[in-house]
Amino acid sequence: MSQPAQSQSILLKHPLVGKILTGSRSRSTAATPGLSVYQARAGNYDRFMHFLRYAQTRHMILKDFLPPLPADITVLDVGCGTGICTDVLQDVYPDADIRGLDQSTEMLSLFRERHPHIPAVSGDFNDPDLLGSHCLLKPASYDLILSAGALSEYGDAQAYDLVARLLNERGIFINIGIRKNPIGRLIGAAWGFRPSDPHTIMRICRKAGFSDVSAHQLSWEWFPRTLIDVVIIAQKSGSASFQQTTEQAV
Repeated sequence: MSQPAQSQSILLKHPLVGKILTGSRSRSTAATPGLSVYQARAGNYDRFMHFLRYAQTRHMILKDFLPPLPADITVLDVGCGTGICTDVLQDVYPDADIRGLDQSTEMLSLFRERHPHIPAVSGDFNDPDLLGSHCLLKPASYDLILSAGALSEYGDAQAYDLVARLLNERGIFINIGIRKNPIGRLIGAAWGFRPSDPHTIMRICRKAGFSDVSAHQLSWEWFPRTLIDVVIIAQKSGSASFQQTTEQAV
């Protein structure tokens, strides 16, 4: 048995992990990769994320990477899921107009329970007709767009074009994605995606119209996420230069 297969076999023996990771991919006929996984696992998603300390470390990571911005900004959480990252956005930007986008109706149902006052829309960010299809998805309407475990895992080039067009001329896009390494491939096998090389994502961002794109490795204080996540920051033309002094460039 290969190392990834052996590791996944060990994970499946855990009562909580096994319950979430098995028997879920065939329950939806949706074409978008990963959608059936999230539809089926939505009910246990938050418990699983807290079990892995995902929520706690994601809060710390985001608070270090989210830049200081004016109070009245408009923010979109792409792939908002149940709202774990939206919690942090509210903490960091309490006066911002925050909105959510996710294709999974099951996840969005939990999001709306958690954040009843934050508008959210169901939609596939790979759909070329999504832009302008809803009042929350008008061109050039956002100052900041965040994607954590969504665009770089399930998005195609059109999804990055969508993000670029949703941002205003000084907009910033922050993507937290899974690294392309053995751990990332194991996670991808469990959640229905293939990890992307950060340099590939950076190239796609530049092609979508971002003029300043950088990748950042996490500090070792966030171990084991240091081995799992990579942060990509992309800015539209005219954005103020974004600096991170505590992280190392990839």
